[in-house]
Amino acid sequence: MNDTYSDFWLNEESVEEENYSKLDLNLIQLAAYRLAISNFVKILTNKNVPVKFKTSGNSSTDGETIYITSKISCKKDFDVTVGLALHESAHIVLSDMNILKTLWQRIPREIYELSEKINMSKESVWELTKDMINYVEDRYIDWYVYTTSVGYQGYYIELYNKYFNSKINNVALKSELYRSLDVESYTFRIFNFTNENTDLAALPDLEKIYKMIDYKNISRLKTPNDRFLTAVECVKLILKNISDVNTTETKSEIGSKTTSKCDNHLNKSEQADNDEPSTNLKDKNSDNSNKDVELADSDNKEENVKNDDTNDDTDQDNKTDESKSEKKQNGNVKKLTKTLIEKVKNSFKNQKKFMDHQFLKKSLNKLDNNTISNIENSGMTLIKVGEDFFGTNVDCVFVKNLTRELLMDEKFPLNDGNNVLTHRENENCIRNGISLGQLLGKRLQIRNSVNTTKFMRKSSGKIDRRTLSDLAFDSPTVFFTNQMDKYKNANIHISVDASSSMGGEKWRNTLTTVVAICKACSMINNVNVVVSFRTSVKVSTNTYTPYVVIAYDSTKDSFNKIKNDFSHIYPANTTPEGLCFEPIVKNLPAKNSDEDYYFINLSDGLPYLSVEINNLTHMYQGRKAAEHTRNQIKKVIRSGYEVLSYFIHINTLNNGNIGISDVDTNEITEQFRMMYGKNASFINVKNLLEIAKTLNIMFLKKEN
Repeated sequence: MNDTYSDFWLNEESVEEENYSKLDLNLIQLAAYRLAISNFVKILTNKNVPVKFKTSGNSSTDGETIYITSKISCKKDFDVTVGLALHESAHIVLSDMNILKTLWQRIPREIYELSEKINMSKESVWELTKDMINYVEDRYIDWYVYTTSVGYQGYYIELYNKYFNSKINNVALKSELYRSLDVESYTFRIFNFTNENTDLAALPDLEKIYKMIDYKNISRLKTPNDRFLTAVECVKLILKNISDVNTTETKSEIGSKTTSKCDNHLNKSEQADNDEPSTNLKDKNSDNSNKDVELADSDNKEENVKNDDTNDDTDQDNKTDESKSEKKQNGNVKKLTKTLIEKVKNSFKNQKKFMDHQFLKKSLNKLDNNTISNIENSGMTLIKVGEDFFGTNVDCVFVKNLTRELLMDEKFPLNDGNNVLTHRENENCIRNGISLGQLLGKRLQIRNSVNTTKFMRKSSGKIDRRTLSDLAFDSPTVFFTNQMDKYKNANIHISVDASSSMGGEKWRNTLTTVVAICKACSMINNVNVVVSFRTSVKVSTNTYTPYVVIAYDSTKDSFNKIKNDFSHIYPANTTPEGLCFEPIVKNLPAKNSDEDYYFINLSDGLPYLSVEINNLTHMYQGRKAAEHTRNQIKKVIRSGYEVLSYFIHINTLNNGNIGISDVDTNEITEQFRMMYGKNASFINVKNLLEIAKTLNIMFLKKEN
């Protein structure tokens, strides 16, 4: 059985709450959460309602935008946040926001007359009326979503468990709190009508108000005005009861009552709600009833121990007598300790915030908020990889679309760091690549042509009308066939090793070659090209994680993206080849029998990565990592792709032989061929255009 309602589709265990500016993975996960919640909201409202994280200056729904907290540290938090977002979405669809905006003019004169008898200010009248309107409105919209969108019920259950069915509310409803004839007591008791522990005898006419709202049949209040009128009638009953008691009291009693009301006001300090949730939305938290009593008893015992330490025996005896007397007066209600009273007050405060759409939200700073926007616009996600290597999953950052904003973000691992020299060198490479690509593209123009040859006087095929007369002479050769010569559509994925060892001359020549291929393909109609760069990114002091970015996709991007953006890309860090190939394989388009598929790999080394798992450092390297990479390449081949892999090296003169500087040539050659198979090739960095020549021959293969 799932622990949370998002378990069946949300794979992530949790998001550790820490300094976001240091650990980007948290921001990526938050972006995924926001996107998921946005999808829920869009489905419910059938509108593109913006869902944003709270920043300074915003906190509540304004009828156009929904703000959510950035404190989503586990799936339970996610469920509640989804519930809140759905609740606010229902307001946008079903509520009339103008009612509260014009409430001053809508409050009937009769309510003001009742309030004058108890010296209640107009501001207090407005506050009480607003609370009642919010309560009735909330019950209606929650009923609507709960009954019409069955798949969302779990999120509503978690929402109600947090705000209305918590253990502390169960205890409070059975206690002596909020039983005095004042506005706050009525408000608290009404807010908790949905809790099965509600006591309708706690206040006069409370049962009448309960029946008047009748939340189990709330569907009868079909319009916002119907709900407004019901809320007004509730306010009248509340004020009448407060008025009745005050007209029979002396001035000193009124003053005493006012003091009592002041004591019941909520603590204004911010405090998180740490209550444990119960199990159901509709008054089904009976399993916690005994535990609630135990909670109250244990806190009473704790308070008594504290009193033993701080008061003498006489004072303790007096307090015990007072407690017995109060319990006797209130029947079976519980007298709560100061600790529990504060918890109840904080719970009530959170309920009022819920009614006012002022939810407790952790804010994001401006920098992190911008980073999340970049993450979302680029389609950045976390993909679990490496389970068959490490025995557990590690995160790989996969970017579906390199945007300009992400490219210029200081956290982007392949940013050239605004190095003027590097930028100029890259620009020269791009210009050279475009020139070479134009030459190659002209040779490939033939791929756009389709040649049709007609074969006459065949014994089968389509009838040739011009030879129908031959039928009189018993000639069966009155048919013709057409043979069409054309080139298959081709799909090329170029995956480039962007580790730091690819820097310098290797990178300049690699960049020139990639640009040339992309330019040539942009000049013909039936070849699509995707370019991805793979590297790693630092996520903590001693830990890196794989990073893959789709920098260019000819099906979506114009060639100008290469001209404008590739000059800012420069290799960095290490490349765990197989770990990077895993998400690439998962995102390769499915093979079509009418098209050709090629996977081209450009790299200069072997897999390497340092990963921290459960506070222990694990290394992704050596023959085992090479075997893991080989398994991923096999998946590419099984997907219908022809794999062409090129090992890029620099020539060094060593007794006339070509070698690879500073490495064991034989070991690298062996492992590289093991990873990429028979099509693995070693190519001099100065001769990278040989790749283009190979592709030229490959592209000119015809399909008959």
